[in-house]
Amino acid sequence: MANNTKFKGWTLVLNSVRTPLGFFTLLALILNGILLGTAALTNKAPMWAPIGLFGLLLVFVFAIVWNKPYVLYHPRDWQTVTVKLIFLRPDPNNPGKFQEIDSPEIDLDVPKCRLEVRDKRGEPKHKRKKIPNLALGLGAWNFQLIEDVRPSDSVHLELIEHNKTKWRVKPFRPYATDQKALPIR
Repeated sequence: MANNTKFKGWTLVLNSVRTPLGFFTLLALILNGILLGTAALTNKAPMWAPIGLFGLLLVFVFAIVWNKPYVLYHPRDWQTVTVKLIFLRPDPNNPGKFQEIDSPEIDLDVPKCRLEVRDKRGEPKHKRKKIPNLALGLGAWNFQLIEDVRPSDSVHLELIEHNKTKWRVKPFRPYATDQKALPIR
């Protein structure tokens, strides 16, 4: 029975390591423990080495978390935002007004559509534009922002149909759930 609870504790520790950063930290702590044991039992390693390694590990992990806080979480735990696209075209009966188009009429060429997230300085967060995970569902085109976006970032979206019609979506902040798409003339 006591053996069973021992394994249960290890299972909890291993199940808590769900991210690459968590795995790296666990591995570094295990190696630090081995180095500390070696330094305490033999004179082959100085005692300050494991303590210095642990301090370096803390600084390294803090620097990573400071720059990319989402590495602490598994991607499925990130807050995802579903953005609904509302397609509008000029109303022929009312100049200057727009009318909504039924989304099933829009035939997006998803591999040609592009998504870019920019930081508050306007610099792209990634080296190349990504293909948004567009899907037609519940009567509208939707996509999810799963990236490590911050409230100060802006999202840029380029949409292209199979018939080469291009749609413009004004840059918007993450967590804005309904966005209007206008055709580019």
